[in-house]
Amino acid sequence: MRARQLLQYIIIATAFAGITDVSCAASNDSVRVMYEADQSERKAQQPDFARMNKNDQDRRARVLKLLQASQLKSAEDYYHAAMIYQHGATLADIRLAYSLINIAVTLQADQLRYQRMRALAWDRMMLQLNRPQWYGSQSINKPGSQLLQLYEVDETAVSDEERKALGLPALAEAKAEIENINAQILKQQAAMPANAMTASQAAPKPVSVSFHRAAGSGHELLAVDHCVAMFWIKLSAMGLPEPLVANLRVAQPRMMVVRRDEKEILSLLDDKTKIANPSTGNEACFFDYVAYTDPDRHLVLDLMLDDKVVPGPTFEVKPYKYFRVKLGQLDADLKGKHVELLQAEKIPADAVQR
Repeated sequence: MRARQLLQYIIIATAFAGITDVSCAASNDSVRVMYEADQSERKAQQPDFARMNKNDQDRRARVLKLLQASQLKSAEDYYHAAMIYQHGATLADIRLAYSLINIAVTLQADQLRYQRMRALAWDRMMLQLNRPQWYGSQSINKPGSQLLQLYEVDETAVSDEERKALGLPALAEAKAEIENINAQILKQQAAMPANAMTASQAAPKPVSVSFHRAAGSGHELLAVDHCVAMFWIKLSAMGLPEPLVANLRVAQPRMMVVRRDEKEILSLLDDKTKIANPSTGNEACFFDYVAYTDPDRHLVLDLMLDDKVVPGPTFEVKPYKYFRVKLGQLDADLKGKHVELLQAEKIPADAVQR
C-alpha cells in the first residue's frame, strides 16, 4: 500500500505539470457533482452515516481515477477533490487531501476558501499523526464520554490574527463553541428518562492497565526494531499512561526512548541493568501510539515511530515507521491487570488503527 500511496503523489505531480494557465482551464463537472453530493449528505438533519461512509469511499475511488486520467484541470477541481479526500479515514487519504489543496492554492492563491481548506487539512493530518494541530479546527470526544474537547493545539504555531484572516475562529471562540455544544448534550441527557439509556449507551469507565515483563522476555523485539524493544522496556515499567476505555481507541501521551545498541538492550531485557533515560538527546526515538482491544479482548498497541530528530518547528511531515504490538487478554470489563507481550510486527501505514 505504501507503493500505491507513492503512486498517488506521482499522479498529482504529473497532472499538475500539465497545467499552464489556470484562467483557461475548465472545471470538471463530474468532480463538482461529487463534491456537491459530499456536502449535501453532511447537511442532512439526520445523516445516514453508514451510507455516507460507503458513498465517501466510492467518491474517493472515482476521484483517484480522474487523477490517473489527468482529468483535474482547474484550481476548483483540486479543491473539490481535496474536500472529498478530506473526509477519508486514513492518514494516506488526508495526506492526499493536503497535497490536492496545495495545488489549488498554488493555482489560485487569492481564493480564501482554498487557503482555509489547506489549514483544515493540515490540522486533520496532525490529528492523524497524533501531533498538535495548529489552527484549532479539530475536536475529539472526551474519553468515555459523548462530550467534546478541542484536540491539542500548538499555540505557538499560528496566531489568532492568522486564524481570523482565514475566516477561522480564535482559539477562545473555538473552545467556547465546543462548550456550547457540550451544554446542549448535557441538557439532552438530563431530559432523558433514567431508564432510557441502554447499557450500550452508558459511558464506559476508564481503567488503568499495567504490564508484566519477565526477565529474559522481549528478545524477539530486537529483530523487529531496536527502538520498539526500548519502547517495550519502558512501557512495561510504567503501564499505559492514559487509562483505557472499553470500545474506544485511546491515544496515549507521546513517549521518548533513547536509542541503545543491542548489547545494552539485552542487558536491560535480562534485568542486568536498569533503564535511565536522559531528558533529551539526538539519539532519541519518539512514539505516538493508540491502545485498543481486538474482538478477542487482546490489548493491541499501534505504534508510529519517529526516529529522526529535527530541531525547531517545521512543516515537514517525516515518514513514520509503523508497528503493531499485541499483548495478552484483558478482563471482559477491561479491568487493569498485568499483560504479557505476545507478538510485535511492522505494518503498513494504512493498517494502523486511529
